[in-house]
Amino acid sequence: MPRLLLVLPSPTRRHLYRIKLAKTVFPPLGLLTVAAHTPPDFDIRLVDESVHRLDYALPVDLVAISANTASAPRAYEVASEFRRRGAQVVIGGIHATALPEEALQYADTVGVGEAEGYWAKLCRDFCDGKLQPIYRNEELPSLDHLPLPRRDLINPKDYHLPRTIQTSRGCPFRCTFCSVHKFFGGRYRLRPVGQVIEEVKLTPGKSPLIFVDDNIFADRERSLELFAALEPLQESWFGQVSMVNLQDEDFLHRAGQSGCRMVFVGLETLSADNLKDINKQFNKPDQVKETIARCHRHGIGVIGAFIVGLDHDDISVFEHIVDFAMDAQLDLVQIAIRIPIPGTDDSAALAPRIFDPHYERRDGTRAVFFHEHIHPPILLEEKLQWAYQQIYCKQGIRRRLSGHDGPYMKVSRIVNKGFALRASRWLRRLSLGFS
Repeated sequence: MPRLLLVLPSPTRRHLYRIKLAKTVFPPLGLLTVAAHTPPDFDIRLVDESVHRLDYALPVDLVAISANTASAPRAYEVASEFRRRGAQVVIGGIHATALPEEALQYADTVGVGEAEGYWAKLCRDFCDGKLQPIYRNEELPSLDHLPLPRRDLINPKDYHLPRTIQTSRGCPFRCTFCSVHKFFGGRYRLRPVGQVIEEVKLTPGKSPLIFVDDNIFADRERSLELFAALEPLQESWFGQVSMVNLQDEDFLHRAGQSGCRMVFVGLETLSADNLKDINKQFNKPDQVKETIARCHRHGIGVIGAFIVGLDHDDISVFEHIVDFAMDAQLDLVQIAIRIPIPGTDDSAALAPRIFDPHYERRDGTRAVFFHEHIHPPILLEEKLQWAYQQIYCKQGIRRRLSGHDGPYMKVSRIVNKGFALRASRWLRRLSLGFS
């Protein structure tokens, strides 16, 4: 029986030997889906380095590693060691899809794009001793009748939000910094609602459902169909959406009735000039505060995500975001330093200004390029730390959540506690020199 090891590498793996391992937020749904497409005669194990240490002495024949850009160096390290020990290795994921020839230097084969369609063939070729250098799909895989992810391979207690489900792939928008539309073939594809509901029913637990779609509200009619199907189940759920999808009162009412308690929204910036540069003009800075209030009226909290280090930013951008978060009573805030993700338009534009080539630093907490108005680059990092301290200190949480009520309030308090803990751990690593 072929022995397959699935690995999700951690970009901070070296730190985990020095800090006690703790829960992480989400399970590795991509690898659980790969496992579901694996022929039944394979013996499968999965190691998520965020919560478990990797043992190179494990007896394995084939190792499959999924990595983003920040975790690519760790993926290459793991791949090289397992190859040295005689196993064959395949690397896939966002980074390998953008740079397959680079990944191939560290692996026996590379999976480009979504695994459905080529994974079963790759497994057969492995068993026949005929692995090819690169596997990719000739056409985008169908999302109809997908097998259920192999959730039996993980312990849900290792994750704060273990109930993750995908209902669609892709996004209709073309933001310059984002790799989604290229990885998923530039098309927005939908799973049948009935099949999504069956998976919901077969995903036990009391934590909220997390729909991991990049834009679950992108197709209005389909979203309304999903809301109607979810409402009788009385589940609480979170999803990622675009601001343009949050302007319709009736739509939000139905979302709230279906159990939507929190939405993650890419606000990105409060500058119209920056929004134009990143091809996200459908975000309107003068509408953001009212959009947040509208969500609150329908029992839906908002996680607002911002990017700092865009071309029209100056050092005051951090104070503006903190002040806005407090004034708009934004439930949660995520701020990331601009990341040059290989394969994106933004990465190509930033290439002449990148001074730090190390992929592990492209995690949103470190500056790797020269900025015209914010220098030296370490100022971006120092002000990011300051902003998180302001937003997630006890006083900052109280200011943002004061006056909130509705069904999302309990969720907001719980998730803020989790965000505050993760922020404090990150700041502690920095103080210990774990940069």
